[in-house]
Amino acid sequence: LIAEIKKVTGKVLTIMVVFNAPTIERMAKVILNEGMQDSSSVTVQHNGSKLPLYWVSGSFFVRHLDHDQPVKMLIEWEEHGFIPNFTSIEEIAEHCVRRLLAEQPEGPYVLGGYCFWGAIALEMARQLKGQGHDVPLLFLVDTSFDYMATPAAGQVQSEYDYTLGSRIKHLSRKFLRLGNMEKREYIFQKVNSILKRIVNMPIKYVKIAICRTYLYFGRPVPRPLVQFYVYILYATRLIYKYKYQGYSGRVVLINSDRGDRGYHRDWLNRVEGEVSVHVVPESHHLDLIKEPYVGVWAKWLNKYLSELQVSNSDKSI
Repeated sequence: LIAEIKKVTGKVLTIMVVFNAPTIERMAKVILNEGMQDSSSVTVQHNGSKLPLYWVSGSFFVRHLDHDQPVKMLIEWEEHGFIPNFTSIEEIAEHCVRRLLAEQPEGPYVLGGYCFWGAIALEMARQLKGQGHDVPLLFLVDTSFDYMATPAAGQVQSEYDYTLGSRIKHLSRKFLRLGNMEKREYIFQKVNSILKRIVNMPIKYVKIAICRTYLYFGRPVPRPLVQFYVYILYATRLIYKYKYQGYSGRVVLINSDRGDRGYHRDWLNRVEGEVSVHVVPESHHLDLIKEPYVGVWAKWLNKYLSELQVSNSDKSI
């Protein structure tokens, strides 16, 4: 079916999009929509009447949730390889908010995301609250303030840049916050990271050249390279530019145990509202999208969603 649609219309649809357009009428709307990225969210779990969870991107955790918990994904770039030319996290968040409101005009809204996608969920929550909507829960998995441009007390916020001097200042400030044991672990991690980068540098630039060539000619990035392009090139550039404007609301933060992301003291200091932190034992950042670590933090997500459903049911009585 996907091949026939591409042959006749020239449009590349993903399995997820086809799955969410089970009728001829719905499929026609998807095909006629010139901006597929502006269509409604992609439902990855249909069942139930609970408050839906709007997850920015990825569905690797869904099987651990209750079967009657609706889950909707707002971005599926990694499914089809077309990377829109957004220039900021604020712009991506605004795009996602439009998709969300088109499907569900009234709240409350439950948002979440992993890593870079968590920063988009954070900005979405901020924008929704600014429009007067209710966001009772923001669930972030190893999303860090560490690379966001955030003002210290009494300082003017400045945009992070890519210069060596800026990078040294950034790492020095982080290093000074750590205890003695943490400093030794941090140095070991950074040295190991630098050695890996030196070894992988030629491969990295070849991959970048391949991705940019495909995008230049209007073709989707090859599936094996999509994650590389999104996280290593695209997301890194945008996260350094993002200017956090503050957030007031409930945040649940999942941290990896071994690594410097999601430094939770930063969250406790920079969010006005209830912040709950859970650490996944013996985990690094990338472990949190793998089993069995996904199952660990997904249980906490399930717990918070169930509590929220009870609270929302009580309010509606």
